[in-house]
This record gives sequence, structure tokens and C-alpha cells, in this order.
Amino acid sequence: MAHFYPVPVAGTPVTLAVHISTPSEATSVVRIVEPDSSWKVLLSSDEADGIIPETFIGTGVQLAGRVLKIKTFFELDLIREENRQSVIDNILVEYSFTGGVAGPRTYAYDPADKRASSDKLAVVIVSTIHLNAPQL
Repeated sequence: MAHFYPVPVAGTPVTLAVHISTPSEATSVVRIVEPDSSWKVLLSSDEADGIIPETFIGTGVQLAGRVLKIKTFFELDLIREENRQSVIDNILVEYSFTGGVAGPRTYAYDPADKRASSDKLAVVIVSTIHLNAPQL
């Protein structure tokens, strides 16, 4: 399921933070998709916790009409096999924005966006967030 975060068509700065809670290792990557479907990596986590601190991602006018694809990959190989399902079930991922038309917003990932490998050694969550301009 996609989320929608309305951004102003102005020079207002917009920020994003990715919050992760898991005992496993995690890596997060934020890609921005242009209207022509080209894309580039905008942000990535620096640590093995997958967290991206609040970071400026552009102004409303730069972001309007773009889409963010946020992928977080979890490695569960260091988690005891009998505990992996519990870790998978209790993963927390949230995306916090500021600078939008409606003010600060936090979105949780949609459970349908989470995929675990059959051996429960890896989990990936890919969330889609549309940065749309408000309708007048």
C-alpha cells in the first residue's frame, strides 16, 4: 500500500527520518523516482541498525510529483533460529516527514510490503511514498 505525503509547491524544506526497531542487523536505502521513472539513491543508513536520522531531502517544489521507494533489508543470521519468527513479527519501521502541507507526519510500513525468506534468514520491506502537490 502506498502512502501520500502532500508537499507544498514552494521552497519549504522537507525532511525524512527512518526509524527502525529490531534486534537484527538492518540496512535502509531511500530512492527517489522522477516522473519519467528514472531514479537515484537519495539516502542510505550509515550504521547496521538501518536508521536514517532526520535529513533534508529537498524543497517542496523539488519533490512534488516524485515518489520515494524506501527499502529496508534485515539480516537474521545472528538471531537464534527459534527466535526468528518473533523477530520478524515484531519488526518496527516508521517514516517521519516534516515540511509538508499538513505538517509533520509519521507512517508505518504496510505489513503487505514485508517479505521474509523461507528460511527466515532475511526480511525486506519496500514502502512507497508519493510526494504529491496539494490539489487546488
